[in-house]
Amino acid sequence: MASSPNRLYKIETTIMKKILTIALMIVFTSSALAQHVWVSDEIEAPLRESAQLNAKIVAMLPAGRKVTVLEQNKDFIKIKSADGKVGWLSSYYVLRQASVHERFEPTQKALAKAEQEIARLSAANKQKDVLIQQLKTDVDSSKKTAGEVAERAKSSATGVEKLSQENELLKKELGEQSEKMKQLAVALESEKQKASDARTRYLSLAKVSENAVEIDKQNRSLQKKAVQFEQELQRLKTDNLSLTSEMGNKKFVLGVLTVLGGILVGYILSVMMPPAGRRRRSSSGF
Repeated sequence: MASSPNRLYKIETTIMKKILTIALMIVFTSSALAQHVWVSDEIEAPLRESAQLNAKIVAMLPAGRKVTVLEQNKDFIKIKSADGKVGWLSSYYVLRQASVHERFEPTQKALAKAEQEIARLSAANKQKDVLIQQLKTDVDSSKKTAGEVAERAKSSATGVEKLSQENELLKKELGEQSEKMKQLAVALESEKQKASDARTRYLSLAKVSENAVEIDKQNRSLQKKAVQFEQELQRLKTDNLSLTSEMGNKKFVLGVLTVLGGILVGYILSVMMPPAGRRRRSSSGF
């Protein structure tokens, strides 16, 4: 844990040395860049079509950017920008030495990279601290667990002896229970036989009961038929009496009709016979 700050200090020192080295290289090599110039650090510079102040503006060059010199005169320099645009730039906007932006851009990049490295190392140190703390916690937990295991081992020795005694008692009880189970098995077989005999008797009684029920059904059916026959006989007697009465009535009516017919025939004959005949009849004793 104590070595982490020292390591960070060494890394920061190394990064600063690299930054200073890069800055010095930029300063010493700026004089060798005669084929390049830089746009002023103060403002954007207009790039024109020709070497005249009133010429059309082709583009606006960002401040501090490096450009390539193609040709030049007293007041203007023909340049080519980094993105390939060609035009004339007023000497007022031109720097012969590297601009501040150009000189410090590598430094800024190196510084940003160094800051990223420092952040990464800090995160790694924090992660290590967390791991160390976790390991300490695990060690403490292991010590506590080891103590608990030792205590349990001591109590287990006493428990084993007690369990052995209880095991002997259980064996004895198991033998007694086994003997009781044998007796119960014999009793169970006896009860099964009794149950089988009872079932046989029950089936026999059930069969007799079924026969009795069938006989009772047949008896009831015969009784119903006897009642029906008796009702039919009574109906026939009633019909016979009715027919007898009807026949008597018919005979009486027939006799009456016969008498009336005779009277009617006699009357008709008396009316239809001539008077002489009636006189002969009257003289003959009618």
